[in-house]
Amino acid sequence: MTIDWDRAPLPLFETPLPLAQLSRIPEHVLLKACIAKYFNNRVAFFKEVMGVKKLETWQARELKALDDGCLRLSIRSGHGVGKTMFLAGCILHFLLTRNPCKVAVTAPSATQLFDALAAEVRHWLKEIERNQPAFSHILETQAERVFMKAAPEDCFCTYRTSRKESPEALQGIHADYVMLIADEASGVAETVFEAASGSMSTKGAITILAGNPTRGSGFFYNTHTKLRQAWRTVRVQGFESTRVDPSYIDEERLYGETSNRYRVRVLGEFPTGDDDTLIARSLVEAAQRRNITPPRAEPVYWGLDVARSLNRDKSSLAKRKGPVVLEKVKRWQYDNTMKLCGVVVAEYESTPEKDRPEAIFVDVIGVGGGVVDRLHELKLPVVGINVGETSSILQRASRLRDELWLNCRDWFMTNVVQFPADDPDTVEELVSVLVAYQSNGNAKVESKDEMRARGVLDGRSPDGADAVNLTFSRVGAITAGAMQGNTSKGALKRKNTRRV
Repeated sequence: MTIDWDRAPLPLFETPLPLAQLSRIPEHVLLKACIAKYFNNRVAFFKEVMGVKKLETWQARELKALDDGCLRLSIRSGHGVGKTMFLAGCILHFLLTRNPCKVAVTAPSATQLFDALAAEVRHWLKEIERNQPAFSHILETQAERVFMKAAPEDCFCTYRTSRKESPEALQGIHADYVMLIADEASGVAETVFEAASGSMSTKGAITILAGNPTRGSGFFYNTHTKLRQAWRTVRVQGFESTRVDPSYIDEERLYGETSNRYRVRVLGEFPTGDDDTLIARSLVEAAQRRNITPPRAEPVYWGLDVARSLNRDKSSLAKRKGPVVLEKVKRWQYDNTMKLCGVVVAEYESTPEKDRPEAIFVDVIGVGGGVVDRLHELKLPVVGINVGETSSILQRASRLRDELWLNCRDWFMTNVVQFPADDPDTVEELVSVLVAYQSNGNAKVESKDEMRARGVLDGRSPDGADAVNLTFSRVGAITAGAMQGNTSKGALKRKNTRRV
């Protein structure tokens, strides 16, 4: 019997056909039938084509979300909940139901990318060929890619390890159908996602991020916090997956249910702070929830960080009265320091006299020196601070900049302070800085260049955090004699070294 495959409406995946007959089905007809049934029916594809016997509840829910048009999906999870199988199935479904299509997959390490996810794709492709022999000659796998044999340049999946030095892993992917996947996304540098923005902007492009939430900063973290309006965000706990052995959860519980290890590996929650983070996010977020009235007698101090670059950095002004940062850090981007001086003067003069600062601390390194000179001429209580100098009176820091960061950290650790709830940018800056300890026990806070090299904060400086830190400069200024006669309330004596 001769069959006109192009005209016959074949229920290829519903009515079993003899293997000999299946082997004669033209490839384009097979793909046409696959697209007709499974284009937006991922759960059926997983079960009928891949042969998955049982989907986790969260897997079926998110597959349905993709069917319904979700384009940006970010999944944070505990260990072993089935995310690798989920991603592998999404890749194979895309390759077999979209044409032409391009899939780009990245991960922070070759081990995770090739030994875990790529190996999972190979495993499920073999299962597909076993369950549906007609597919056995459609896709081919190689070390760094999977592609359709009939159109290797038009329909493929490529694996690219992500590195902050070469962030093009997800860059330059354009086709009628595009899917981008980042596995263990917490470890993927922000520069990689920046470079991927063009690919992500392709009409209808699907982006899936997945991983254990090991870092409380970076792009993956942001998709679950300040960018969550643009993403479908999912948390999968170990308790929610039948794949996770209860004994594993019991073992992790020994580290403490409030430990970062338990939060990340079982609860699928971001850590309260990285081990080498100077200021824990939990401290700052707790301060944002408080409502504190500062003591009336407490002086007000302003900190002004003058931007050294007009590309991304902004001059920033913070205001603090004892245990309260009074308002969201103000930021400006001007092409000369005199404009900045003008806006600071206006800010000062518009402040009621009783609320004016006792001192305005300005970092004099770089262009800040000119701002100090001009504000001094205008009779503002300005005090120049060189944060590159040796620490003032603390033995635990090498430079004044390190000391100011430690002072800020200690301020938050008192747990009786308030920080503006509407200043997410400054919060990210405060919690993104790392600290290391030298052989003499002194703390060395991460420099701005080191932060840029790490790819945090989109490469910009922590200007707002630096402005907040400058409000803690009083002790350093007194030690250096800089505040005598320079404040709005008269000279401060050198012997008065109370930390504020």
